[in-house]
Amino acid sequence: MVEEQEAIKAIRAQLERESAIGIHRNAISIRFDDHTLVVEGEVDSIAAKRLALRVVRANSPDARAEDRLRVTPSERREDGAIRDSLIAAFTQERAFHDCSVAIWNKGELEPVTDATGHSPCYMQLSVKDGVVTLEGEVISLSHRRLALLLAWWATGVRDVVDHLRVVPDEEDTDAELMDAIQLALDKDPMLRGEMIRAHSDHGAVTLEGMARGELARQIAEDDVWYLGDVQGVDNRIRVAG
Repeated sequence: MVEEQEAIKAIRAQLERESAIGIHRNAISIRFDDHTLVVEGEVDSIAAKRLALRVVRANSPDARAEDRLRVTPSERREDGAIRDSLIAAFTQERAFHDCSVAIWNKGELEPVTDATGHSPCYMQLSVKDGVVTLEGEVISLSHRRLALLLAWWATGVRDVVDHLRVVPDEEDTDAELMDAIQLALDKDPMLRGEMIRAHSDHGAVTLEGMARGELARQIAEDDVWYLGDVQGVDNRIRVAG
């Protein structure tokens, strides 16, 4: 028990040193539950969530960390409204037209897209209390990351739990990550016309270029964090004006 309390104290001290996490404005709770380190609360950005979890895992390598951190959405919505947004997003996305996608609704699994013939790609989506869970198999890292983006982009989402498997297994590289980042920047309707460039070095991403406002600058950074497999984001985008 003493060792656990000392570990929590050390983690909180490190969280305090990370200004981007904003532990004084974000309610982050850390506790041990049967040798599992539970991190929960609600934070104001995806960056704060990712960085806090990175600090926790780096300072407790021998303990399993359970992520219960949620991100405050720009607009709170009922699960049904979020579900409708997901259905629209996955129906319209051409990359998933050859994938069988279904979503849970009132205990029943409803088809969203139904690929003709046997498809190696299938997904099941669910929404509970603003948290979207993705399960199933996809054919590439790009498909997995695109699914994560579509889920995070649904207004009202507080978290996305990724249980997708890439089959066959695919080695991740900076080139793969860069493809996903460029796709995110190109597809995000909030970033149309923005002159933003990205570079990745072992998962550490640098964003550069020009944005027309602070909102676009922040959206670009959020899109990178949404992809999940990112070690950090150095946002050097300048705001025009």
